[in-house]
Amino acid sequence: MGGLATTVVVLGAGGWYYAGSQDEPHVDAVCDLDTSTDAKLAMAAYGIAIVEPVAAARHKVENGSSFLVSDVKVIKAVKGPFPGTLPLTQAVEDDGAPGSYTARQPERNVLMEPGGQYVSVVLFGDTTAAPGTETFSSYTQPVRRGLDGEVSYWKQATAASPDTAMRPECHDTVTTD
Repeated sequence: MGGLATTVVVLGAGGWYYAGSQDEPHVDAVCDLDTSTDAKLAMAAYGIAIVEPVAAARHKVENGSSFLVSDVKVIKAVKGPFPGTLPLTQAVEDDGAPGSYTARQPERNVLMEPGGQYVSVVLFGDTTAAPGTETFSSYTQPVRRGLDGEVSYWKQATAASPDTAMRPECHDTVTTD
């Protein structure tokens, strides 16, 4: 089995993903997550954490999509398991100049900078940083309420979520090449 190259691409909070490898069938799925309020976003999330980047982000391109990967220290896990540190991936658009990027969905995401503190909501990926996995931040905003205020706010948002905000089942389409 020569080197398998596995790829996962996630676009937006709405929830399209692709997972596959060069030598195996790939899976396309469409998930329609309702993230129209913070309560619904919190309920749909696999994880919510207050994080701080510890180094400059690395750029990568996979299947024509651009991403920045930041190594972050988890200051406080609000929902879900998180290790003390992990690489956190954000979808970006090239901004025209080499090394210059803007966040996809800029109304929901800011690009993280070392030393800043951010609320990160993970809708896709693994929050435990298991080998061979990625963690995608689908919502990234600077801490505005202080650490305790953000933790309290997002815990309340999770608790206030209606049952209808639960994650829908994704309808996978398996394609063999």
